[in-house]
Amino acid sequence: MMNRALYIQIPFYDFIYGGPVYDYIDDKYIDHLIDDLFGPYTNVYIGGGDVLKLESYQLENLLKEIKVKHHFSIELDVSNLVEDKLEILKKYGVNRICLRSVDSNFEEGYLKLKEAGFDNISLEVLGKDLDEVLALNPAHISIYYEGNDYGNLIQNILEHGYSQYEISSFSKPGFESAQTLIYYNFENHMGLGLGAGSHLGQVRTVNTWEMEDYLNGKRFSEVIYLNREDYYFERLMMKLHLVKGIAEVDSAYQYFKDKLNHDYLENRDGYVALKDFRYLDTVLLDII
Repeated sequence: MMNRALYIQIPFYDFIYGGPVYDYIDDKYIDHLIDDLFGPYTNVYIGGGDVLKLESYQLENLLKEIKVKHHFSIELDVSNLVEDKLEILKKYGVNRICLRSVDSNFEEGYLKLKEAGFDNISLEVLGKDLDEVLALNPAHISIYYEGNDYGNLIQNILEHGYSQYEISSFSKPGFESAQTLIYYNFENHMGLGLGAGSHLGQVRTVNTWEMEDYLNGKRFSEVIYLNREDYYFERLMMKLHLVKGIAEVDSAYQYFKDKLNHDYLENRDGYVALKDFRYLDTVLLDII
């Protein structure tokens, strides 16, 4: 059976989970990742902030073993777009780039990617300075910012021809992140590498952050078996991150509908969605 989605963690940089980061990745780590592959996959995302810090031979050895049917995304840093490594990405079918920049200076890196033949580029914005990003007109923008002017920032993005489909994600038509939609539709996915998580039905696993343990075959730091209520709660929580919300017929909505504060929700063509994403925590806390 084909896996819906695969995430691979290359631990060079982690601004979300706070796990350990490495300046160099041992060949054994790449070998273990390859050994755990059993594609083909519909979607693959390789993260870690700066995947091109891998040696060229490591990058090629890994990519050539990954079989992808549709979306093949990789996370890069604007400061490290090495030309010969970009050619390796093209050679093995990478068709979506998620570009990060610590100082939000995207222009040079973005244009370099365009010249290398990449059109589906997402810019990962960690602050509120959007002028440069919007001027570049990328296919997709992810923004991680919660300041008081959050609403104005969202409106600015929408006025430039983007549609919001998830709490942090905006795209031009047809350029939504398949991986993001899999996560927030609460579909099964597999995670390989340090700190990566997997989800299969009512079972979640979280991989260890300890390199020695991982290389010695001790993959999981947590295996979580969700009871029915916890499963429905996580399903509801994830789907409420989506602009379309959760279907009224969804089992998770049906389970919690009498506990939900509908003052913060609205019905949209058979779906129930947040009126404003800033209400998400309030809605969830009401039913815990």
